[in-house]
Amino acid sequence: MKAPIALFCFNRPDLLSETLKALKKNTESSESELYIFSDGPRNDADIPLVQEVRELVNKTDGFYRVHRIMRETNIGLAENIINGINEVLSKNKKVIVLEDDIKVSDKFLSFMNEALQRYESFSNIWHISGWNYPINTENLSDMFLWRVMNCWGWATWADRWQHFSKEPEKMMENFTSEELYRFNLDGNYDFWKQVQDNYKGKINTWAVFWYATIFKNNGLCLNPTQTLVDNIGFGSGTNCIADKNHTDILHSKSLIDWQEEFNESQEHVNRIKKFLQSNNPSIPLDLTEYKLNQVEQSQLVELLTLQNFSLKSSLEQIWYLMDLVWDNYALNNYKPDSDQLQKYYSHPVWLLNGLYTEADPDSIRHRSMLSTWIKSKTSINTVVDIGGGIGFLARLISSDNPGVYIDVLEPFPSDYAKRMVQGYSGVKFISNLKKTYDCITLMDVLEHVEDPVEMVYSLIPYLSDQGYMITGNCFKPVIKCHLPCTFHLHYSFVEIVQTLGFDFVEKIPGTHIEIFKKVRSVNLSAARDREEVSKAIYRNIMSDTSALIKTNNRMQLNSSLSNLYNFLDSIIEKNEPYIIYGAGTGARVLVEALGDQIVFLIDKNAESWLKTRFGKQILSPEVLKATKEKILISVLGRENSVIDYLVNTLQISPDRIIEICV
Repeated sequence: MKAPIALFCFNRPDLLSETLKALKKNTESSESELYIFSDGPRNDADIPLVQEVRELVNKTDGFYRVHRIMRETNIGLAENIINGINEVLSKNKKVIVLEDDIKVSDKFLSFMNEALQRYESFSNIWHISGWNYPINTENLSDMFLWRVMNCWGWATWADRWQHFSKEPEKMMENFTSEELYRFNLDGNYDFWKQVQDNYKGKINTWAVFWYATIFKNNGLCLNPTQTLVDNIGFGSGTNCIADKNHTDILHSKSLIDWQEEFNESQEHVNRIKKFLQSNNPSIPLDLTEYKLNQVEQSQLVELLTLQNFSLKSSLEQIWYLMDLVWDNYALNNYKPDSDQLQKYYSHPVWLLNGLYTEADPDSIRHRSMLSTWIKSKTSINTVVDIGGGIGFLARLISSDNPGVYIDVLEPFPSDYAKRMVQGYSGVKFISNLKKTYDCITLMDVLEHVEDPVEMVYSLIPYLSDQGYMITGNCFKPVIKCHLPCTFHLHYSFVEIVQTLGFDFVEKIPGTHIEIFKKVRSVNLSAARDREEVSKAIYRNIMSDTSALIKTNNRMQLNSSLSNLYNFLDSIIEKNEPYIIYGAGTGARVLVEALGDQIVFLIDKNAESWLKTRFGKQILSPEVLKATKEKILISVLGRENSVIDYLVNTLQISPDRIIEICV
């Protein structure tokens, strides 16, 4: 006699019909007892469909014997399945379990029955699955063992099922961080969320608790490599522990590669992880692939258990964890505390970020292109990588450029980082700068410091003449440790750096990497002047929607800023007095840039006259007739009619009028 089949149904007669038809195509069906558990209606609307299901159940034949259990009331899918399995296993040693939306291959029952017979005495095998993810199956055996339980067509034995427990509160108390990490397939899928949602009363499911029971008992699950079942009702039933956004192709060949080594198949697991990573936002890291010590492994596992799987990408995931640590230290990015900052940048989340950078395709591509660029410059023999993290860029440059020596100036190098550079004769970590270099790299560094201009200025003595500075900046509010005081540099960094003695060389296409060459003496005062103007303009475009729309193209704004900087430099050098026509956002920029060179402001609105704004008095346009100072029409856009008004109505000489357009 074959293993009995427990089939659970509710109010989907069309799906049940397909499930039964597919099941009867298995030659073993005529030798199998079938238990059909039909749940009762939840409300009056369910009654016609439930009745239709039961008419189908009553007509079901083609099996050795059919047991029909019709629930008088609705007890829900979870209780129906748990109670039904308990009932079948009270009379039998094993069971095959299906729901009304599981369409099976004609080889499903033969696989289940033979597996149940072969592995009944192997106490570490707890569960037989009929479904598998649509992985690349090339060069893989027919079946494999792993830790995760799938509930779309499965089987087990009574002596294993007797340990089943559905106690979410107890489970949440008893799982360690390391167990939670492994339970979530090494941080690749959020199976644990179902436990949490059951605990919170959001859902009422059973499958995740069977998985947890197996997991806690160090059990393994046998799976076919190519699926033998297709969930044809996904999205219309009760939650299981797997999402589906693909079409399953049923395997119709007999499985012959029966497992003789009873360990988890790492190759199968890796391919499933790869599939999951392509469909969810987990951080794609297998910690076993890295030379981590026990403490480091434990710290990173703790972080990976905190992932938020509702995010859209793995990049957002790493940002989320970095922000989580930032908040745990109660840091304020407008007024960061230096002691707390040191703790933050020493936290293991930066080791995790470093490992992620080594795994992220975009990060690898960007740094590889940078390394290739360095290789093209025969004048570069020494490099210092500022804030080099775990030394990934330095190791990459060393591998691509034999003979180039790279120092990594990292204030908080991890032990892992130090271990990783030991095999690279040209790479070492340093704590301070003592010599000059042919190239300085600053990848994703300047947005983390309160005074990027000062930092670049402080590095100049350590860069040889005609040497290169390479930056990769993200002056944006991507994560909380990107300081808002730097965001204005998103638009003006290239312009400001040039006053520090650099020429802009190029931007590496498709990246955020910009390259500068040290060619002249430093003018820190000019850099500071441009910095103040940049801050003023940034404040204004952030508060003025119309101005922001006009300047939303970075290239356009950089060009505009360049023109403005050149203009301001010229009138600052003349040290002449000016009058500003206008008292809006543009006037603020000019007042902040020119200070005492501004005599007063002019506004046509009589209600503003004799009032003070931006520290300057506002007067009537009529005053212009009795003055000689040149008149600035303020930045960020003014209508052309202003010039006509000044010339034609007030009879102001055009020579006195300076129109500034950004």
